[in-house]
Amino acid sequence: MSGPKPKIGFRWSPGTIVVCTSGTDDGTGDGMLLYGEQYVVDNHNPESGFVTVKTSVGLRTYFDDRFKQLNAPVKFDDNKPRMDLVLGIRGIEHVGQVFTHGAKKYGDLNWRKGGNDLAFKGRMLAACLRHLIKHARGVKIDEESGLPHVAHAISNLLMILDLENE
Repeated sequence: MSGPKPKIGFRWSPGTIVVCTSGTDDGTGDGMLLYGEQYVVDNHNPESGFVTVKTSVGLRTYFDDRFKQLNAPVKFDDNKPRMDLVLGIRGIEHVGQVFTHGAKKYGDLNWRKGGNDLAFKGRMLAACLRHLIKHARGVKIDEESGLPHVAHAISNLLMILDLENE
């Protein structure tokens, strides 16, 4: 059975009240959904995109994009950055490991001492490029740290970005 893409990232708990936004009832009372009607969630599987709701004739399963939560909390974040689209957990973990490696080697937040110095940022950019070149040549892991060259390059860029926005 194919259908709409699942709404990954949220899960309705049993007992949540949802409103039908796409009804198909023809008035026969066969349990089809009524547009604007409220239903109680029995089970929701966001990975598959299915939700089971209680209807007048028992439990029925539908695609979850046919409902919206009644009295859902309001969050005005339409014009804010979508942080859920930023790096996956593995990428963030690797970058954190690079910063930990750097802290052991140079001291905690040593890179901040560079401030807005152009020469320091140039050295950070040069380090970033060295890591990217190694990666482009097929050397994925830095010999000294044992971490991905790409994670080192991202760390260098994040340091430059942070220093430029102080």
